[in-house]
Amino acid sequence: MILTITPNAHIERTFVVENLSLGADLNAQQEVVMPAGTGVSVSLVLKELRGQTLTSGLISGFNGDYFLDLLDHLGVHNQFVRCSGETATAFHLVEFDRRRETSTLSKTLFGLPDHADKLSSILESHAADISSVVLGGNLPSGIPMSTFGRLIEEARSKEVFTVLQAFGRGLEQGVKAKPNLLRITYPDLAKLDSAFTPEIESIPALLPKLKKHLGDWASDAIMVLLSSHLALAVTKEGNYQALAEEVPFVNRTGVEEAFTAGVLLAYLQNGTWRKALPLGMAAASAAILQVGKAVCRYKDVEAILPTIEIKEYQ
Repeated sequence: MILTITPNAHIERTFVVENLSLGADLNAQQEVVMPAGTGVSVSLVLKELRGQTLTSGLISGFNGDYFLDLLDHLGVHNQFVRCSGETATAFHLVEFDRRRETSTLSKTLFGLPDHADKLSSILESHAADISSVVLGGNLPSGIPMSTFGRLIEEARSKEVFTVLQAFGRGLEQGVKAKPNLLRITYPDLAKLDSAFTPEIESIPALLPKLKKHLGDWASDAIMVLLSSHLALAVTKEGNYQALAEEVPFVNRTGVEEAFTAGVLLAYLQNGTWRKALPLGMAAASAAILQVGKAVCRYKDVEAILPTIEIKEYQ
């Protein structure tokens, strides 16, 4: 089983609109509501890929009740900790014709140091039953910045494979604990090391910079999506590019989490990154085809999987 922990879990409402512009009255053609947050979204995709998962994190208020109802409706096992404030709602607007989208999320959830202790207790209670833990998202105010690092150290002491896909508060402390796999966005690379340029670099230019940090930021692998159909993986076994054919644009939100879910599930099943990358890339592409955060269909993943190309770099 794969445990995911998301301190900033929230609800995400996706609206499909036309003529997206400031000041205009927008009539939504479609609305999809999903429980969200990095780890939560990874669990949603894992369930669709037939993986066993438990999702956890922090929630609060009336929205917290609604959030749990959504997870239960989707059949995702969960165990969340109550904290202060209100579980946030994110609004995501998508315009198909212009391939544009924009999001907003307020910070309405607040924690205390003892909430980090409770997340640690959840990890402890399930350590014997899990093969991996995914720590994702941001740390809300009040939660110690050392929380991700602490959880990584505790998991690794129990020989649980660790994945960090964090941003904002806690990312720098998290990488200091050296998770097995670091899943990072390109903009966050520059926040950790100014040697990474603001514009996405070519793979030959990017590869040595990532290789330099393998063993520093992560023990086994560092992976970054350079676009919705191109990923670069620097691992102990080798360095790989994963390429998918471009699919019709519907919605990009959730692509990062779908990639993580596919890669992790396949790696735990077969033990090699080269064989794991195709499922990650196929899941990411499948997520683009659906409206809603981290919504992907197993049949789409199966159809895309044979088309994924893997190239090895020295």
